[in-house]
Amino acid sequence: MIEMKRFRSLLTSLKRRKRGQGLVEFTIMAPILLVILSGLFEFGFLLNEYIDVLDGAREAARFAADNNPFNDDYSDRLDYYLTVSDLAIQTSQPVELCIDADPLDGLRCGDDAADIVNGDVVISVFGIAKPGPIVTRFPNPPVASTPGEYSRFGNETSNFTSGDVAALVEATSPNTGVVIVEVTYYYDQKFSLPWITAFIPDPIIVETHTIMPVVAAEPTPTPIP
Repeated sequence: MIEMKRFRSLLTSLKRRKRGQGLVEFTIMAPILLVILSGLFEFGFLLNEYIDVLDGAREAARFAADNNPFNDDYSDRLDYYLTVSDLAIQTSQPVELCIDADPLDGLRCGDDAADIVNGDVVISVFGIAKPGPIVTRFPNPPVASTPGEYSRFGNETSNFTSGDVAALVEATSPNTGVVIVEVTYYYDQKFSLPWITAFIPDPIIVETHTIMPVVAAEPTPTPIP
C-alpha cells in the first residue's frame, strides 16, 4: 500500500515537471513564432501590393506601345504621357499610388496640392538606329523637365540609361522603338514592428518596370528633331 502511494506521488511529480517544462519551452518559442508570423504577414501584404504596382506598369506599357507619342511635326504629345501615367496610377490604385483629394476639381491626380502622392511613374521612349546604335530619348522639354524621361510627379528619375536600352536590343536587329514604364511605390509597413524595421527600412521602396516595343518611335529616314 505504501509502495503504491509512493508510485502515485512519483507520477504526480513527473506530470508537474512536464507541465513546467512545456511552459518554459512555450515561453522561449513564443517570441520566435511571433517574429516569424508577423514577418510572413508583413511580406505577404508587401507581395500583394507589389503585384498591383507591376500590373500598373504592364497595363500602361501596353497602352503606350499601341499609341503614338508624337504629333504630326514629331513634337512630343503631352497627352500621351499623361494618359499612360494615369493608366498606371488607376491600375495600381489598390496600393494608393496617388489619392485624389477632390476628384471633381477637374485636375489630374497629383496636380492638386491636397492630393496624397505615394510614388511616381516615369516614362521614357527610345528610338534606336542601327548599326550604331544611336539612341534618341523622348520626351523633350517642355513635356519633360529632364530630357528623355517624363516623371508624373517629379519624385523619381529613370533607372535606365541609353546604353542600358541599347544593350537590350540585339546587334543584328533593325531600327526599333522602345517604351519603358517605371512605377515606384513607397510601401508603408502595416505593422511597423521594431524587430522588422530594425533591419528593413520603413517605407520599403517598391520599383517595377515594363519594356515594350513602340512602332511609332522607330527611327525613319525623316529627321526627328
